[in-house]
Amino acid sequence: CHPRENGASPAQRELVARACAALDAAGEHAPTLAELGAQLGISPFHLQRSFKRAMGITPRQYAAARRVERLKMQLKQGENVTNALYDAGYGSSSRLYEQAPERLGMTPATYGRGGAGAQIVYTITSTALGQLLVAATARGICFVSLAYDAPALESALAHEFPAAEITRDDAALQAWAGDIVHELSSDASALDLPLDVRATAFQQRVWQALRAIP
Repeated sequence: CHPRENGASPAQRELVARACAALDAAGEHAPTLAELGAQLGISPFHLQRSFKRAMGITPRQYAAARRVERLKMQLKQGENVTNALYDAGYGSSSRLYEQAPERLGMTPATYGRGGAGAQIVYTITSTALGQLLVAATARGICFVSLAYDAPALESALAHEFPAAEITRDDAALQAWAGDIVHELSSDASALDLPLDVRATAFQQRVWQALRAIP
């Protein structure tokens, strides 16, 4: 394995893989940066710098993205919102509902019902890494994914929101998708880390990019 010209070294990527594994194992009880550094035998400063360089996000942001994934899984399995948010690691329902439009594009309850009642529009655009699908409701982005071909992306979107009304509308979202691609183009990504780890980092970087767009 050779370090990429503008990315992390193999040693840094190995460290990041261990950090991700530790954060995943902690589940809803995510350690602080200092606690994680102590667990891995490395200073918090070095851990933060290595993680950011390899992933394009910080350990705290990675843990936040995993929390969203746990929430989605709980909701898909039919768990009620209150239990789902606490099982996922949210300290209060107010924090979840503050972030829901940005993170889910809909209320947690609507997400748990497969998007029932939601009207979703989407677009697909080409990037250096493949086809990018961006989908949104009137409340915000609800789905972003990369794949090699458009049909696979459309199938994934339909599977995510089986009860929603889904329509392709390139004009409505093409500029937004272009902004996302631009914001993400300079970010690092450790391409030899596990797929689920890279997917989590990608989703978090998209969310960070959306917050940076005026």
